[in-house]
Amino acid sequence: MTNPTRIITNEDIQPALIKIINDAKDDVVLVSPYIDFPGYIETAIREARQRKTRITFIYRSFDDKTRNREKAAGAVQWLREQ
Repeated sequence: MTNPTRIITNEDIQPALIKIINDAKDDVVLVSPYIDFPGYIETAIREARQRKTRITFIYRSFDDKTRNREKAAGAVQWLREQ
C-alpha cells in the first residue's frame, strides 16, 4: 500500500500548485503562511474563477514580522476581487 501523503518542496512547488489550481473543478483550498501571488499563480486563480471554481485561501494574519504589509494587503484585496 502506498502512502497517500505527499510532501512538496522547493522546485516541485510551482508546478504542483498550478496543477492543483488548474485541476480544481468546484473548490480549491490553498494554505500558506505567505500571501504573495507571483504572476503564474494570479493567472491560474483568474482561470479557476472563470470556471466558477471557489477558492479559499488560508494565510497567516499580518503581524509586526510581516515584511511587506502593503504588498500583502494588496494581494488580499486582489483575491477578494476575483
